[in-house]
Amino acid sequence: MIENSSNGRSVINQEYNSLSIEIPAKRNWAQMLFMMVWLGGWGVGEYFALQTLLTSNSPLFANAFILFWLIGWTFAGGFAFYTILWQLMGREIVIAQSGKLTIQRTVFGLGGKRKFETGSIKNMQIIPGYAVGIPDSNNKKGVGRQGGKIRFDYDTKSIRFGMDIGDREAKMIIDRLRQSGYLRSDNFISDNDNSY
Repeated sequence: MIENSSNGRSVINQEYNSLSIEIPAKRNWAQMLFMMVWLGGWGVGEYFALQTLLTSNSPLFANAFILFWLIGWTFAGGFAFYTILWQLMGREIVIAQSGKLTIQRTVFGLGGKRKFETGSIKNMQIIPGYAVGIPDSNNKKGVGRQGGKIRFDYDTKSIRFGMDIGDREAKMIIDRLRQSGYLRSDNFISDNDNSY
């Protein structure tokens, strides 16, 4: 490892063949407490719904409704549990290497990786004023943590990363990506271009 630095919450590691940026998830203690209390009630509801479904002599329509409700309730509980895990252990990892940029959102090392050829990356820039929680209409990946403070065009798509960082930290990350040598100047929006 050549260099390890931290400004803000992100940790940047410059190695001999890559630049790695790790951004830990931002913790919202009030939201996590609410979700934990809600999960307690969720568990009771899940238990009674399963018990009713498995031991009931109710008509088929009533059991079908309980099954439908139980499926939705289970997904809601999974989303709440994931939200807590993301805030406690979530990380956004960005790795720049020769010819590619990798973005991964991970909890306990599990999560999908998205790889981008640097030759197709255009207009990388900071989205001023972007706030987490605002739906990202360009990201159709479904429920979960999406969006970010840093945006670039990739072919016909807009890609974002840096979900839980501020403007100054986003600028520092873009500056480090520029300096790394793994991305070219034409990967970034010019300082004179205000088209976005």
